[in-house]
Amino acid sequence: MGVFRIFSEDWFQKNPLRVFSLVLIVVIASVVAVHAYWRLSSPQAGPRVSVTSLPLEFSMELNKAEFQPGENVTIKLSLKNIGNKTITLSWYEYYAYYDALMYFDFYIIDANGTLVYQWTKDHAALLAVLKRTLSPGEQLTSVYPWYQLNGYPNEAQVPAGTYTVRGSTRKVGLTVEDQTAAITLETPTITFIIK
Repeated sequence: MGVFRIFSEDWFQKNPLRVFSLVLIVVIASVVAVHAYWRLSSPQAGPRVSVTSLPLEFSMELNKAEFQPGENVTIKLSLKNIGNKTITLSWYEYYAYYDALMYFDFYIIDANGTLVYQWTKDHAALLAVLKRTLSPGEQLTSVYPWYQLNGYPNEAQVPAGTYTVRGSTRKVGLTVEDQTAAITLETPTITFIIK
């Protein structure tokens, strides 16, 4: 009963500064809690780079920039039609990984400039023509896992250090209004660290 008497209507009227302080503490604690919840529940975007060569934008994104040894490095490569006409892309060989088509390639390079890993050198190509048509605004995306292993045949864990990754479309035929050209686009590099 004594606790209820402390917070009677009379107490609120006689202690406006304490009431204000108490309300302020509750509001700040709520804001901090909501912010922490959103931050932990929403996926954190990693570094992203892109290169534009009309009518295409080729981009690469990592899931983050620092990794523990053996942790999966997720590399997302996307090729988007940013023009105003429908285009057709043709690869003369392509790759599959489980049930997904893998349109592109990427290279991992160590701090000494040595090629550590290349996705297409570690996987077998399917020797057939693959064609994809993209309307304006449409894109193709492939998501690659790299488990920090150097390529076949060694497949050993790479050491801790600083690395860069670069994405490549590989050689692809680009057709726009019956005009075809062979192109290769490469992204700028992204630097990441294995601790």
